[in-house]
Amino acid sequence: MPLSARSANGVVSLVGMDQLTLENLKSRNRTEKLFTAKCCGAPVQVRTPAGKVAHFYHLSTTPGCQGSSGESQTHLALKARIAVAV
Repeated sequence: MPLSARSANGVVSLVGMDQLTLENLKSRNRTEKLFTAKCCGAPVQVRTPAGKVAHFYHLSTTPGCQGSSGESQTHLALKARIAVAV
């Protein structure tokens, strides 16, 4: 569950984005296909689970891609806190 992805304008991070911006990006990405995974280049979407850390997820399984498998919500939350602090 990565917190960043590639776009035509470079890497985009979800860390620190407000809910309205996240929802707008999620909606635009459905039609414009704005983001791809940094790990494999596959299309990704924004997920905004209630009470959890917003993140990107693969739209389909990519053979051989390990991505960021195994990152728990706690791990993601810690990554987000560290990124904001930096």
